[in-house]
Amino acid sequence: MLNVIVVDDEVPIREWIVYSLNKLKKPFNIVGVAASGQEAYELVVKYKPDVVLTDIKMPGMDGIELMQAVKNISPYTLFIVLTNYADFTYAKQALTYGAREYLLKSEMRGEDIGIALDKILEEKRSITQQKKRDILSSGYVDLYGLYKSYEKEHHGKQFWSQYNMSDNVPYSVLALQKDPSYQQREFLLEILDEVAPRFFITAIRHDVIYLILQEIQAEVLELEINQVINKIVAVQACCIAKSRVHTSLEESTVAIEEAQQVLGYTFFKEQKQLSYLALCEHTRLNRHDVREEYHKILGDLSLKLYDQTKQGIKKWFEKMQSVHIEDVAWAKEMCQRMVISVEERFYQLNLQKEEDRFTQVNTCIRQCQNQCEKMIDTMMGDEGLVSTKPIKVALHFIHENYNKNISLTEVAQSIFLSAEYFSRLFKEEVGENFSVYLMMYRLKRAKELLVSTDLRVAEIANEVGYGTPGYFSRIYKKYMGKSPDEEKNGKKSNDILGDDKIVL
Repeated sequence: MLNVIVVDDEVPIREWIVYSLNKLKKPFNIVGVAASGQEAYELVVKYKPDVVLTDIKMPGMDGIELMQAVKNISPYTLFIVLTNYADFTYAKQALTYGAREYLLKSEMRGEDIGIALDKILEEKRSITQQKKRDILSSGYVDLYGLYKSYEKEHHGKQFWSQYNMSDNVPYSVLALQKDPSYQQREFLLEILDEVAPRFFITAIRHDVIYLILQEIQAEVLELEINQVINKIVAVQACCIAKSRVHTSLEESTVAIEEAQQVLGYTFFKEQKQLSYLALCEHTRLNRHDVREEYHKILGDLSLKLYDQTKQGIKKWFEKMQSVHIEDVAWAKEMCQRMVISVEERFYQLNLQKEEDRFTQVNTCIRQCQNQCEKMIDTMMGDEGLVSTKPIKVALHFIHENYNKNISLTEVAQSIFLSAEYFSRLFKEEVGENFSVYLMMYRLKRAKELLVSTDLRVAEIANEVGYGTPGYFSRIYKKYMGKSPDEEKNGKKSNDILGDDKIVL
């Protein structure tokens, strides 16, 4: 039996999925139906389902954010994501977070959902049949039981006592990626037998192997851990992530998550050894500034300021090179969202000459940056067909003279076109009317001045081409969502609030 939760913000789709699953008459038990990511998260906390079928784009908490949140409380819950073709880049990101499969809504049939769930059900049955107690056929300890009962009192102590692991004795967790190319467990056991700690065990969760070592004295434990790490990396090209030293078995899931967190740092830098404590010494990111720069880059991109966009991309990714342990997951998410945002602009311009030109999953920060820069280079070049030469010249004219009282007729005359023809051509190439584009360009330039200078609002209004401060303030609030004064003071108030949520 598979316990399933269905999540979609559209009522007809939710009802159709439930109807289709019930019609299949298979061992799929729908324990909850949700209209939002937040509602789904609450159901996951309550029921700990085997599978969540979720839309990937939803208001508020979207499918990606739901997957991230669920990973922390129910890491054995699997996901099948539902997406539109336009959301394909989000589906790729979902696969990096462990989504088992994605289904295109435009082509999806009830049978397709059933086939995807059948695969998961068969895998679950196979694992259950092959393992004895919590030991898999591969010999690794299965951590499913530990996480499934985490809310129960003394769950950690009860789980590990069956392996004779002692409570209130120092232990630490090492994590490394599973490598199916050789007999990895046998190799690890040879090393552990050679170092001979007081207690050790090999466990697995998804594609990550955990080595848990325990010693009476913390100093001896640290020495043995370093010996194990050195012996592994001397033979195997991999990264070993180390948690802090813990003593209470009730903190075993905390120690495992610490090692998992540290392993995630390999997204930013390839190293053979990484420790939780070492990453705690890194400087915390100013998340407000990172988000502001993110939005500025996308604003420049929407205005086709490609040189500025590329410079901004380079500086932005440089800031993300060395992050604090608490910023690892957040920063990784931001890097991948940057790629998705640039891709969306790229495909809006219909530049995909090859359907899979930029389809690789971004497994490290370097790949994210390279992919963004390649797409921007394509958008910059004549080969990319970003816009016809007259419109390129017109955009340059606007960017140089936006703070003056320029008109559509004046710009059309500068490129020797009639106002009527230029207006139609501009809308086709840029995607917006001339007046809307000019207004938004002025407002985005105003935003830069508001957050980065001490100029008064009236001075900034004049700087961007508005002679009347009151009118400038009204349209700024209407189109930018806050008044110029609120924008000017927003940096300080947001920093005080310390909002950790990714706001895009």
